Amino acid sequence: MKQRILSLALFSAASVWLVLPGCKKEETYPPARYAPYGTAPTGTYVAYPPYPGSPGPTTMPTTTTPAAPPNMAPAYGFPCATDNDPQCLFGRCVQGRCGGCVDVSQCKPGAICAATPFGAACVWSGAPTATTTTVPPQPTVPPQPPSTGDPFERARALCVTKTNGYRASVGSAPVARRSDQEACGDREAASDASTGRAHGAFGQCGERAQNECPGWPGPPETMIERCLQMMFDEGPGEGTAHGHYTNMVSTKYTGVACSFHAQPDGSLWVVQNFYP
Repeated sequence: MKQRILSLALFSAASVWLVLPGCKKEETYPPARYAPYGTAPTGTYVAYPPYPGSPGPTTMPTTTTPAAPPNMAPAYGFPCATDNDPQCLFGRCVQGRCGGCVDVSQCKPGAICAATPFGAACVWSGAPTATTTTVPPQPTVPPQPPSTGDPFERARALCVTKTNGYRASVGSAPVARRSDQEACGDREAASDASTGRAHGAFGQCGERAQNECPGWPGPPETMIERCLQMMFDEGPGEGTAHGHYTNMVSTKYTGVACSFHAQPDGSLWVVQNFYP
């Protein structure tokens, strides 16, 4: 009986000894239910969710620069003057030599410091390197008005702008450009040039008033400014001596057409027709 009890005791002890290792639980941080947000490449740090009941790490692991392979002296390399020397394909020129390395800082972008039969040397990593293309600043070009093929387009627009400037100086509302009447006014200017008589064709375009610059020397943009200035300088008053000024600033008119005709000698005849 005693022998049977002793056998049972030894069997129980052996069972406990065998079972204990299976009951031991080694829970690493973080547990499965606190898995990392993503897989990080070697040598970088990934933040994990806090571990329950733990204050968490107090310091942030740091990333260190990979050094040369252990127990590997740097390769002798090649003599060099600058990083751009053709023999410095993957390594930087350090203290007059390139090719060998003690860490990746002595290698060019895209290369690593690895073991070779000649020692630790900079070799191509196989990863493409990012390149940045610098685009020089482009000059700002002001937008140009569309070409109409009209040699007097700029002079016509300037005529309207200057007229409205004079009107504004005396408190009169601006007049609109009557582009629809400009071709008709051109024919009036050509008729007056052929007869040599200012206002000879007046009224043929339905205008209610007309100013005219007969036989002025060009160019058109210059002469129209001088002619309008002369007309405005007549000032207010009674009679024909002040008629150009009156037509230019009168509030009875809401539209104006500036028309041009060039003579063979380069002189210009310009009519300025006003419409209610």
